[in-house]
Amino acid sequence: MITFPTLHPESLIADSTYSETQSDTSIVEEMDGGYEISRPLHTRPPTSEITFSIPYAKDSDKTLLKEFWASTKGRSEMFEWYNFMTEETLIVRFAEPITYNYVGFGESKMWEITIKLKEV
Repeated sequence: MITFPTLHPESLIADSTYSETQSDTSIVEEMDGGYEISRPLHTRPPTSEITFSIPYAKDSDKTLLKEFWASTKGRSEMFEWYNFMTEETLIVRFAEPITYNYVGFGESKMWEITIKLKEV
């Protein structure tokens, strides 16, 4: 199993953002009388979608993540990711392409990187 690359520790500082959204595993139908009927979509437990950003990533971290994106063939392959908030290892895949925004100035090449993962 492929493992998410280790980034520079100073890249994962307190300014990082993190959000987690749990999937809805139900079907809800509204009836003519104004009430709703609901049932489970399937028996699998809900999964999470995790979005986090690294505000001041180094140029080498950007290169490492671009190579990792290519090695997972975009969103097609799953990999192990260590969740730095919950301190557990999850099996995930990319939910959308990685976003790189340049935030450096002068000779300091820094990137704000946003990553969205979906639990498998």
